[in-house]
Order: sequence, then structure tokens, then C-alpha cells
Amino acid sequence: MEIIDRLAEKTTILKEEYDKYFERVEKLNQSSLDEMDFHMQNVISHFSEEATGIMEKLEGNISRAMELFEGNTTNMLASLDEQSRSIGLYAHELNLDIGDLSTNLKESVKIFTEQLHQGVERTFQDFDGGLTEVSRRLANTVESIAESVENLPRALKHE
Repeated sequence: MEIIDRLAEKTTILKEEYDKYFERVEKLNQSSLDEMDFHMQNVISHFSEEATGIMEKLEGNISRAMELFEGNTTNMLASLDEQSRSIGLYAHELNLDIGDLSTNLKESVKIFTEQLHQGVERTFQDFDGGLTEVSRRLANTVESIAESVENLPRALKHE
């Protein structure tokens, strides 16, 4: 029985050593897992911080780009509005100028027509005056010829 007792005692000691060994292995495993968990938490935390920083930078860049786009678009629309107003004013002024030119042309044609009419009337008056003068001279010439013809027989007799 002694052998059995010793064997039982050795088995108990061996079991206790195995238990201690497995406890140490389990503690080491748990310690490794805890350390790995700690490092994974650090990695995840660092990754999360980096991702948040990148997202904030990206959001800032996008925001600035949108503000720049909005500003450029606003400036461009203001410029187009100003140009369209300028074109409208230019067209209006051009329309007024064309209206003035049309009025001036009508007035010029009217004046030209009146002066042409007056010129034609003066020409006819001058022509009538000249024709009257020519007629008077022709009448004097005819009268002189008639007198000469009348005096011709008398002048022929005196010779």
C-alpha cells in the first residue's frame, strides 16, 4: 500500500505541478492576450485618430473648394449680369441713336426737298425772266427789221 500511497502522492504532486504549469500557461496566454488586446486597442485608437484627422482635413479641403467654387460662380454670375446690363444699355443707346439718325435723315430729306423745290422755282423764274428778256429783244429786233424793211424802198429810191 505504501507504493500505492506513494504513487497516489506522486500523482497528486504531479497533478499539482501540471495544474501550476497549466495555470502559468493560462496566465501567460491571458497576459499575452491582454497585451495583444492593449496593443490592438492602441493601434485601433491611433488608426481612428488618423482617420478622423484625415476626414477633418478632407472635409476642410472640400469645404474650401466648395466656398471657392461658390465664390467663383457668384463672381461669374455677377460679371455676366453686369455684361448683359451693359449690352442692354448699349442696345438701348444704339436704338436711340438710330432713332435720332432716322429723325435727322427725315429732316434732311425734307429740307433737301424744300430747297430743291425752291431752286427749281428760282430756275423757272430765272428762265422766265431770261425768256422775257429774249422775247423783248427779239421783239425789238423784229421791230427794227420791220422798220428797216419799210425804209428799204425809200433808201433804194434815194440812191
